[in-house]
Amino acid sequence: MKQNFQGWEAVGRALETLADAQGTESWPLNAGQCASLRGLKARLPANGVVIADEVGMGKTRIAVALARCVIQAGGRVAILVPPGLGFQWGDELRAGGVEAPKLLRSLWQYLEAWNPDNTSSTQWFEHQVVLLSHAFTNWRLSESSTSWRWAVLPTLYASWRKVSKGRFPRGFVDHEKLSDPWVEAMATSVAAAVHGLPSTSPASRLIHELVEETPWPAALDGAAYSRNKDLRPWLERAVGLGLGVFDLVIIDEAHKSRGDESGLSRMLDDVVLVSDSARRLAMTATPVELDVGQWRQTLQRIDVDALNLSGAEGDDVLEQYAKACTRVRQCPGSPEARDAYRYAAARFQTTLSPYLLRRDKRETPSVAAFAEHSGMPIHTYRQEREVSVDTLKLSSAWKQAVCAAEALSVVSHQSDDRVSKRLRLTMGSGHGVASLLDHVRRDAEQDRQQLALDGEFAGASDQPIKDKRVQRSAWWQQVISSAFSGDGDPLHDHPALLAAVDAIEAVTSGGEKVLVFGRFTIALKALTRLLNAREMLRTLDVGGVWPQSKVHEEEWSALQAAHRQLGRAGSIDRASLDLRLDRQYGDLEARRRERRSGLLGLLHASLPDQGNLRQIFEAIRRANEQHAGSGESPLVLAGRLHEATVSTYGRRLSDMGASSRLQAQQELQ
Repeated sequence: MKQNFQGWEAVGRALETLADAQGTESWPLNAGQCASLRGLKARLPANGVVIADEVGMGKTRIAVALARCVIQAGGRVAILVPPGLGFQWGDELRAGGVEAPKLLRSLWQYLEAWNPDNTSSTQWFEHQVVLLSHAFTNWRLSESSTSWRWAVLPTLYASWRKVSKGRFPRGFVDHEKLSDPWVEAMATSVAAAVHGLPSTSPASRLIHELVEETPWPAALDGAAYSRNKDLRPWLERAVGLGLGVFDLVIIDEAHKSRGDESGLSRMLDDVVLVSDSARRLAMTATPVELDVGQWRQTLQRIDVDALNLSGAEGDDVLEQYAKACTRVRQCPGSPEARDAYRYAAARFQTTLSPYLLRRDKRETPSVAAFAEHSGMPIHTYRQEREVSVDTLKLSSAWKQAVCAAEALSVVSHQSDDRVSKRLRLTMGSGHGVASLLDHVRRDAEQDRQQLALDGEFAGASDQPIKDKRVQRSAWWQQVISSAFSGDGDPLHDHPALLAAVDAIEAVTSGGEKVLVFGRFTIALKALTRLLNAREMLRTLDVGGVWPQSKVHEEEWSALQAAHRQLGRAGSIDRASLDLRLDRQYGDLEARRRERRSGLLGLLHASLPDQGNLRQIFEAIRRANEQHAGSGESPLVLAGRLHEATVSTYGRRLSDMGASSRLQAQQELQ
């Protein structure tokens, strides 16, 4: 845990060197990204920074470049990311020459680093970079929880007493709840590592404070570690000691998880231990969508004090700008509103400039070239239009469901009815529909065990419901459920989902790609399955090839919906569809095997003598010679290489002349 960080001046020199070189040969940085590195060099010695570049501008690459330079200066980096972005960050870190372990998601994974049986594992505080999930501290602890899940704090307390005073506290040795070998190894190694540090070290200061605040033997009660209990933050800090001290904290999607009690806030406040000179780098791609509260919290997450956001008169610059925006939207023709907006916008920009870096697509060369050649304003590179739902065209079932959801907001106190509140807020996105149907259709007796595990019977009474509001809420929920009494998932016919499908297919039919962002996983999965189902049926109907041999269980409901939506004749039969898929997939595999026959000879004669394609071919040829017959044949990779060249150039390499092959070599390198 010794700190070797050389300071932000050293990081600045490394950033300047990397920007001057425009990255590395295998990991280039464009001009805008290099400008951002120089912006970080100017700002980080004084304070943390928010990178608010538009989507697709390379924020992750900029952050990895900064992490690389901090490591070069002897520092350590913690990267806090949403649970679903671990692989993306891992890929970018590897590409940037930064080694990091897999995303840390759970307490079990954390303690596994101290598994005595795994001699090759590295303790967390020894890694230069640690990737942490925003949801890492979502531990559900109670009196009945297995003791290893909360034993880190009392075991670390006892281990420190042993190291510092020569003896364990009374009752620790042979205690039945404190016998987990992983927890013991973690506490022993952390206590030993901290014991060798000077008293001014953040880790040393924290462990002394932790020992003073940990009650013994009250710390052996599992109930003391539940959410909002006194010992919960101290458990999180004890875990944080095992991660070590960080000099840079990168926070991806920093505007998310609002509130002081959110998982991300607890990670920043309690788990991630920082050096006295540490800086935070926050990342967000949606700054124009943030309200004042989100802006304030995002800036607080890089340690910007509220006083720094006040004007000379003590007024709140963020609040003033938000009010000016609202007013100019309401009265766009008012000279007073326009002048007030210009004044507030200038103050907003001046106040946030020391803490904020922002680029949008108008700064990219391709967009500038578009404006130059088209003669149109630069902002017209992007079309914005609303994807709306015509309520007059809704089916009877959806009209019933929407009206019933509106009724829920009137008849229930939503703060006391979690199901109604969730449904009311998410009906428009489709997120709450499936969960509501599951909730109202379940059998209370048969599902009693699962409901007990979910905590829904806690404190429940067997007496009849007397609250009329609760009765009315339950009745309207049943109305929504009855609207979707048929088979299949109603989410695949959600009006907003169908509107999105129409908008996406209008673009993809022209050969373009679509990137979809969404708030809820359930709705995005339904959208993906429905788009795939529609395309599968269209492809099969025109005699095309679909690379699948059967219908998977999770696809069937989407295929039923797609069959109806496309107006296909008759009913859809799963067995017949499986048979059709199996036959065409068998034909596809036969063609692939035929294509692979003699493929190495064809590629050898067709490919350029030098370059990446020749190197790939030689690697495939050697692998094929060594192939033992188990697993996927290297010839499959050769077939994909051949297909890639055909799809890129429209004809086989063997049909090309020498000059065309040379062009192919140059373009594919």
